[in-house]
Parts: sequence; C-alpha cells; structure tokens
Amino acid sequence: MPVEGFEDAAWRAGQTLAAAVAAYAVAAWAVAPALSRAVVARNPRNRTLVNAVRTYVRALGVAVAVVVAILTAGYGYVLGDSAIVVAAATLAIGVAGQEVFGNVVSGLFLVADRNFNVGNWVSWGGETGGVVEVVGFRSTRVRTTANELVTVPNTELATQAVHNPYARGRYRTSVAVGVPYDADLDVAEAAMMDGAAAVEDVVESPPPEVVASFADDAITLELYVWMRDVKHPDIRRVQSSLTRRVRDALVAAGVDASPAAQRELSGHLTLGFEDA
Repeated sequence: MPVEGFEDAAWRAGQTLAAAVAAYAVAAWAVAPALSRAVVARNPRNRTLVNAVRTYVRALGVAVAVVVAILTAGYGYVLGDSAIVVAAATLAIGVAGQEVFGNVVSGLFLVADRNFNVGNWVSWGGETGGVVEVVGFRSTRVRTTANELVTVPNTELATQAVHNPYARGRYRTSVAVGVPYDADLDVAEAAMMDGAAAVEDVVESPPPEVVASFADDAITLELYVWMRDVKHPDIRRVQSSLTRRVRDALVAAGVDASPAAQRELSGHLTLGFEDA
C-alpha cells in the first residue's frame, strides 16, 4: 500500500474512532448523569430505576457510537438498506437466543415494578432470599444473609411469586409456648404480654396479642407482636430476645412453660414359670 493510501486509511480510522468515542462520551457522561439526576429528583428512594437509567443509557450510547462510526467511515448506505438492517437484527436476536431476550424484557418489567427495588429483601421459589443489589440486563444480583452473592435470571423473578415481607414498614412475628392444662391462662397471658413489652423493637400499636389453642399435652399460647423498620437479619435477633423475655416473665409468674409430655399407660403383665 502506498504511503499516501496508508495515511489516508489511518486518518479515516482515527476519525471513525474519535467520532464513536465522542458519541459514547456524550451519552455516558452527559446524558446519563442528567437523566439520573432527573430520575432521582422524581424518585429519590427508587435506586432500581436510577441504576437502570444509567445502564440502559450507556447501552444506548454504545449503539449510537456504532452508528456514528459506520456513518463516519462512509458506510452509511448499509444503514439505508432496510433489508440488511432487518437481516442483521434477526441474526443478532437468533444468536443471542430467546432466553437472553426474555431476560432483557423481564429486567425492564422488574425495573418498572414499584414493589421491586434495590435494597429490598426478597425471597422466591422456596429460596432463602436476600437483599437486591443490582438489576441488570440479563440477571439480578441478590446478597443473602450468609453474605453470598446469588445471580438470578430476570425471567425467574418475573415469572415466580416474589415475597417482600418488609415492604410495608411493619412486620409481624410470633413465639409459641405450651403451659399445663391446669395453669392460670390469664396469669400466663399477662406474663407473655409483659415479656413482649420488654423488647425494644416491639411496637405498642397494633398491640401484642395472645391466642390460645389445644394441644395433646398442653395449652399452646402463641404471642403475636408487630415490629417496625426491621430487616431480615434483625428478625432472628428480635425473635430470640422475645423468647428470652417471655420465658423469664413466665418463670417470674410461676407458670410452668413447655411442660414435659405425660402419657398414661394401661395393661397387664403375665409371668410364667417353667419347671427345671
């Protein structure tokens, strides 16, 4: 290749690269931050939507950069041929696969869902669950209580029942204990209420409630309490504290908690002897 031709090709390649980089820079460092600020102003607590805007604008910036590069390189006629564009799009979708495309669409639905946000604790499909960290194109990353990072396909979250027990600000938990049939249930109930009142995270309204039911060997008293502004790691701590406080209150009131099971056996025993 002559020197002039090489210089011309290098100059054209440099122009193409500069135009693509400039187009992406405008999208990533000008458009994306501006849109993010607008989204934050209207949805200050929806980190899912903010992260999604940044991700999708940057992806759009890549697409625009590719188009600008094609135009700068002088191959704009390729974009003008609709048959070529349609064929390229069909090939891209076919190569990517239906599952990947489904994950992308599901990710858009998750971002649009107001009840599914970054920072929420969720569980799905019988899984232990965890805190949503990032909602991406193909998958969602969830941090479990064991500090494990789980990558979940978006279609799995979009097509299954997702539980978010802490979305309403209050959460109800319970602790059950058995007392003898001859125990004073009023005294036992009052002791359990005193135990609940001693737990800092238990709210007064709605008030705690004790429900009694029959069991085989005892009367089961189940104490229901409400907690406010708790997350999944706090639940076990509150339940443990509630159990300790209720146990101590029952002991102080002289109520035998969880009595040993008693069984009455009946029958007869026959002894036989043989001559030596």
